[in-house]
Amino acid sequence: SIQNEKSKKKILQEVKLMQKLKQNTVVKIYETFETSKYLIIIMEYVSGGDLLTYVKKRNKLSENVAKYIFRQIILSLEFTHQQNIIHRDIKLDNILLDIHGNIKICDFGVSKYIKTKKEIMYDQCGTPAYIAPEILKGQGYEGQPVDIWSSGVVLYAMLSGMVPFK
Repeated sequence: SIQNEKSKKKILQEVKLMQKLKQNTVVKIYETFETSKYLIIIMEYVSGGDLLTYVKKRNKLSENVAKYIFRQIILSLEFTHQQNIIHRDIKLDNILLDIHGNIKICDFGVSKYIKTKKEIMYDQCGTPAYIAPEILKGQGYEGQPVDIWSSGVVLYAMLSGMVPFK
């Protein structure tokens, strides 16, 4: 249940951004509706699980499999960035796989719509092992490069079975 308006606003912002991204590499939101107690979101079911589980089961991925997945991640981010949306939490857990091995990016909870590509943000967000150094410095950062950094960490993790930084 949603207890306060701030939480509700944050969730609705996430839904709005995801609905704007009508692309096959982003989890689709079909419908939202609200009762007096709940905000219900009907979204696409992605049956293959997340990339973290997929990598853990195999210890690491072959270069060809990692390349296939990574290409999809980069193309998806390119599309997302063209829509002026920054994900800010790209990680193995937020990349789902369908039964054909195609990706679906999910969890746009800390994502942001930016007015210009050069917009500077200051909010500290993301997952520590994947977070770009400029976010940690706290002196402001542009959105697209932080998503690219995180996707590089994802590539490293797919090929080595572990994240480069703890």
